[in-house]
Amino acid sequence: MPRTIALGDHRLNRIGLGTNRLGDTPENRSFLEAAVAAGVNFIDTAHVYASGDSETVIGSALAPFPEDLVVATKGGYSGSSTEDLRSQLEQSFERLRTETISLYYLHRVNPDVPLEETMAVLKAPRRRPDHARRGVRGQRSANRARAVGGADRRRAERVQPVGAPRR
Repeated sequence: MPRTIALGDHRLNRIGLGTNRLGDTPENRSFLEAAVAAGVNFIDTAHVYASGDSETVIGSALAPFPEDLVVATKGGYSGSSTEDLRSQLEQSFERLRTETISLYYLHRVNPDVPLEETMAVLKAPRRRPDHARRGVRGQRSANRARAVGGADRRRAERVQPVGAPRR
């Protein structure tokens, strides 16, 4: 199995750093700096991880991000409207202290909002340059809102190409 995978122009290590419970502390800033210095080049976070502190500590420790670092974040939690998603995206830009998000996932798809409307929010952030990649998290659970595929995906692709990460 290859040790790296491709994401656009980036070659990512197959093992990245998940930051679900990483709060904004001096120790965690030092930890992130050491991880990147040791070769970590993929960091996964989300709008809600540690009540937003995960994104904040990543931004305060690493911004501006090294060119070879991919920081992925997620939004679109339980029943997020397009306005909620737009707000989550803007907060992620602020917390991460960046103008570009390398990879932005939808954590869940709201079954009450057409996927193409959701993708339009991701395509055109109000004040920011576009982020590089978008995806839909491949969650498998009994309470999953809706699988993304078929007609939903084709309609969304007319607005913005979407990738669904594979495990």
